[in-house]
Amino acid sequence: MRFEFCTLFDKNYLSRGLALYQSLIEVSCPFRLWILCLDDESFNLLTKMNLPFVRLIKLQEIETENLKAIKNGRSIVEYYWTLTPFLPLFIITKYRLPKIAYLDADLFFYSNPQPIYQEMANNSVLIIPHRFYQSKGISERTAGEFNVGMLIFRNDAIGRKCLKWWGDRCLEWCFLKFEDNKLGDQKYLEQFPRLFKKVHVLANEGAGVAPWNVGRYKIKKIRDQLFVNNTTLIFYHYQAFKFYFPKKFFPAIPSSHYIIPSPYRQLLYKPYLQAIAEKYQRIWQFSPSWRFGFAPRPPLSKQLGQAIFVGYLEASALLGMAKQVFVGNKFELVAPTGE
Repeated sequence: MRFEFCTLFDKNYLSRGLALYQSLIEVSCPFRLWILCLDDESFNLLTKMNLPFVRLIKLQEIETENLKAIKNGRSIVEYYWTLTPFLPLFIITKYRLPKIAYLDADLFFYSNPQPIYQEMANNSVLIIPHRFYQSKGISERTAGEFNVGMLIFRNDAIGRKCLKWWGDRCLEWCFLKFEDNKLGDQKYLEQFPRLFKKVHVLANEGAGVAPWNVGRYKIKKIRDQLFVNNTTLIFYHYQAFKFYFPKKFFPAIPSSHYIIPSPYRQLLYKPYLQAIAEKYQRIWQFSPSWRFGFAPRPPLSKQLGQAIFVGYLEASALLGMAKQVFVGNKFELVAPTGE
């Protein structure tokens, strides 16, 4: 069986998208990755790279008149969120695929996703809960019970109807704020099980591990395989993982909403840091001047406060990790908490 995946990103998330792609190759699953390129820079670079198992889609291919009509009234992020349901519906309709999985570009696979599909069985839609754990300022009430990170839709009447309904709702309202029990494209997922039959909520805790729930698990590594409690880790969602351009003073700092237990930083974040670093090296082979995907450095006062928050020695250790990966210490890691 070949897995059909789709994702979307612009030039700022291209390194993450490439890391996602590489992780799918490394877990040895036959796949095709459909990439919606949200700007010309990402499309042109990926065209040059000519990656196997990848199909590129230009934004203009899926932009309907309804999408164009609401585009100017939304921020870039809000418009990207609005596009999410339209991408899988476009692909399964035009190319008549039996099913497709939407993936956020900042996912990274550690093992074959086959168990997710086995659990989905003959259902039409699969959604994954957040499984929040002591997240500051984040809760199911505002962010929703389910996460958009990975969703699977079967190309049947229910799957298409669900995507169409979701797309219509996102056209009506999709903003970066909590209002009337809505938040972006995500809170709408809570209505899937109520409105549609054959919607499966994934029980496998190896999928959907993320900064907002990793604290509830015991993460361990056995013979090069990561486990979540006693379940094989399938993928991790590296939400809010950022890089800064370097400065000699004050290298690596955290942001403030998620606290990642220290042992997990080596187990979960070092492999991703290495993958991102390798992708930048690959990008520079095609575009040496590429400087997209780096976060603006906050004021020094905030950096000091954040370093005190996580502990300076821990922040320094993270810098050491970055030095091992980036040749010449060109770039630095933002400590893997989130926002």
